[in-house]
Amino acid sequence: PLLHAYRMGNTTLVKLLIQASTGEKMREGASETYVSVLDKATASGEPILHCAIRNGDVAVIRELLAAKASPVVENKMTGNKPLHLVCSCIESSRSGKSLLAGAKPITDAQASLIAMLLLAEMESSDKLTIENLTATDREGMTPLHHACRNPSRASVASALIDRIVEVDPEFSLDECVDDSGRT
Repeated sequence: PLLHAYRMGNTTLVKLLIQASTGEKMREGASETYVSVLDKATASGEPILHCAIRNGDVAVIRELLAAKASPVVENKMTGNKPLHLVCSCIESSRSGKSLLAGAKPITDAQASLIAMLLLAEMESSDKLTIENLTATDREGMTPLHHACRNPSRASVASALIDRIVEVDPEFSLDECVDDSGRT
């Protein structure tokens, strides 16, 4: 119901469903793994947090993070985590992957705000680790690679570099390589 309400643009119902879902867990597939209803993926592997990021829906992102949706939940198909997505969302929106009809590419200001919200929630939930900041997606790219490929994401790239250095002062950006060995 949450994803359907979101796709229909019913923000009032989305907020109510998010609040009602806090702490609720569901079995994922045939496995014995239970995930938060807030982190449950669509058939295409995309959790609702990813849908909201793709559409620049800051209000829903705030609601999801406040209700403890995981700031590092992965898209099962692409391997993208929320930071990957916010760093590349202009490309994704232009490719027509957004779930809301008429969704526009998000602005750099929106991307910066979303990145700050994600980083703050990662920190408060003890998920602000070098592994999460430099995780690679199925294309072998880190969030920083996506941000650097996207000229309008300079402020997000800067924030990522600051947090990487803050988390691990010894970390060298030369260590931030994609699967092809590119920095």
